[in-house]
Amino acid sequence: PADPNDPNAPTVTEPGKPQVPSRPVKLDIDSLTVNNARVQYHDARTGRMYTAESIQLSTGAVHEGADIPLKLTAFLGTNQPVVRARTELAGELRFDRVLKRYQLEDMRLSGEASGDPLQGKTVTFSAQGQLLLDQSANIAEWTGLKLAANQMRALGELRVRNLDSEPQLTGGLSIAELDLRAFFDSIGQPLPAMAPGSLGKFELVSRLQGTRDSLGLEDLTLKLDESTFTGRIAVEDFARQALRLQLKGDTFNADRYLPAKTEKAANASAARQAEVQNSEAAAVASGESPLPDAPTRGAWSDDRLLPVERLRALDVQADLAIGQLTLKGLPVRNATLKAQGQGGMLTLQTLAGGLYNGTFNTQGTLDVRPETPLLALQTRIDKVPVENFIKSQNANPPVRGLLNLNSNLSGSGNSQKALVESLNGTASFVLNDGVLVNANLEQQICRGISVLNRKTLNGEPRGKDTPFKELKGSLVFRNGVASNQDLLVRIPGLTVKGNGDVDLRVLGMDYRVGVVVEGEQGTSADPACQVGERFVGVELPLRCRGPLEMGAKACRIDR
Repeated sequence: PADPNDPNAPTVTEPGKPQVPSRPVKLDIDSLTVNNARVQYHDARTGRMYTAESIQLSTGAVHEGADIPLKLTAFLGTNQPVVRARTELAGELRFDRVLKRYQLEDMRLSGEASGDPLQGKTVTFSAQGQLLLDQSANIAEWTGLKLAANQMRALGELRVRNLDSEPQLTGGLSIAELDLRAFFDSIGQPLPAMAPGSLGKFELVSRLQGTRDSLGLEDLTLKLDESTFTGRIAVEDFARQALRLQLKGDTFNADRYLPAKTEKAANASAARQAEVQNSEAAAVASGESPLPDAPTRGAWSDDRLLPVERLRALDVQADLAIGQLTLKGLPVRNATLKAQGQGGMLTLQTLAGGLYNGTFNTQGTLDVRPETPLLALQTRIDKVPVENFIKSQNANPPVRGLLNLNSNLSGSGNSQKALVESLNGTASFVLNDGVLVNANLEQQICRGISVLNRKTLNGEPRGKDTPFKELKGSLVFRNGVASNQDLLVRIPGLTVKGNGDVDLRVLGMDYRVGVVVEGEQGTSADPACQVGERFVGVELPLRCRGPLEMGAKACRIDR
């Protein structure tokens, strides 16, 4: 055993006693060069492989506290998914190991990437700026940030604090105007077909704020085509994809961004329109033609309507306000939308706005948790001109007037056709200051009176509108058919009562209408149409059958 009193004996460190730290290695290297190196990492558990090949590294003199020029090139790759990238990095590195401070000045990264996610396309990318990592202060920064990827160009800065605990991200980002559709096509992610020119202009300026689990675009200004939005877009939890939207916009034409009608739906719509035109062509103003046939062509598309899988995973809260919104051709003023969705249950808290000279408000729910989606809507419409809802492309609207409507409807399915065919609920309506356009009811009523008078009408029949002071009733919906048993129309000198069905599946109607003559007479009335005392209160029966677009032109005296 060693003599403890021997001064030449080796030193023995006592257990638990700290050793004196060694001095850091002093770096004094003229230059560093690495040629054609290769690094490979294989994850045996997942089967993923990451490679860096043809690595070329060259530096200037390596000294701590001094700028070190460096250049690095490599070919990077992964196998799940298959991605290949050529990269080149240049800049000046500066570090201080005592202060734990590392800087990369005038950083320039560039390269090209391709692979499965890009669907055969190539992305050319670049990044520039000043990088700083200060571990003593627990901060990291990227200032003078410049990014480019194909057509996209962006500027900004990023700062991260509290690196050792709960990192907090702040900064800003500005994306220059670009053609968003062309950009996504260039990275192998083509967007659905929309109206020509849609998504042709996109621009964004925002302040950034985030954590490990979230990212928010605060104080956002977003320009999309002719629209400008301000507000906030945030993902509050990456794992749950919790999306939060708070936006105000000046104008937005939603119709431009709806998917184009499929060929099948277009053909079905054309076939039904032809059926309507045939019925209208068969009708004449005098009412002598036979009663139109009930339509048989379906009026709705059976194309898949909702992305159910995506909606089930959706976690969203949206609060939108738009000064002028166009939706399904309807101009909505001061539109507001508040909605939320989580776990497959989507709730429309409100969708409201001004419509022409009236207003509307809608609430509802969409439940996509079951295999067949369930939809429920409650709607209130006040003083909205009804002709704007029912006009067809090739004909003037058959009815004009101010509509008040309350409805509570539900349906199920994932297409327009399925929802309409399962539509159930109730509605009540009042139409004030209305007009039946080109209805010629007065001529047909006179024809009926002339039969009772046993006289012949003088003059040629001519089309004219039929005004009324009030039209009201209630509807009960059963599997897409709306039944109305209390139709009431008040016209000067006449009262009209009716009952019948509106088949929403084919947009057809079948009504029996009774017209009660109240004794009003005009000085210019045709003698054959004058109402005598014995005819006051007599109910003249009408039958209305045919496409809904025909309105009162589908009505005939029920002989």
